[in-house]
Amino acid sequence: MALPVMLISTIGFLPATVICFVMCLTMMYVSSARLRQIIPLAAAGGLYLMFELFFHLQAGRHLYTVHEFSPNGLHVIPSAMSEVHTDWMFTYVIFSFGWLAGAVVLMLFVIFIYRLFHTTKRVKMAYGKMLMTGFAAVFAAKLILSIANNFGLLLFSGLAMPFMSYGGSHILLELMAVGMILSIYRRRKMGDVMRQEAESIF
Repeated sequence: MALPVMLISTIGFLPATVICFVMCLTMMYVSSARLRQIIPLAAAGGLYLMFELFFHLQAGRHLYTVHEFSPNGLHVIPSAMSEVHTDWMFTYVIFSFGWLAGAVVLMLFVIFIYRLFHTTKRVKMAYGKMLMTGFAAVFAAKLILSIANNFGLLLFSGLAMPFMSYGGSHILLELMAVGMILSIYRRRKMGDVMRQEAESIF
């Protein structure tokens, strides 16, 4: 787990490190890892992420916002409009269509992620179960970080909202992930291959 987190952290993009860290911890928990293995790793990773966040804040990197709240509602800052279609998609939905549209979008994402986690319980294959859990954790982490960024809680650039923000690479990867999830669900009743072979031998 430490190797992919360290490799991703070398590019200097903190949100990707957080997403990878959350995915790895979730997959460890699903794989029945012991708490004495998860807790020290989570504590060490949390301290590392806090140090990286402090370093980014001190350096002033990736810090800007696209909107501000006032008594009259949500106002978009014109100087940051060039990033609305990528980093600030949720803010744009609320600004253009109202809070009800934002609530509907958020509800659809929550239902989608809940269904992913719920569907993993039906998958018998251990590898497929871990893979689906990892994808669900990635989608959940991306959604939470993106919404927190849109509301000014995390002021980092480059946080794309799943399936909605403009960009070819992340949408392509997300659609590939959905295709793999559907493929795993199609074979959800299949058990582990090695276990099936052992049972057929004996």
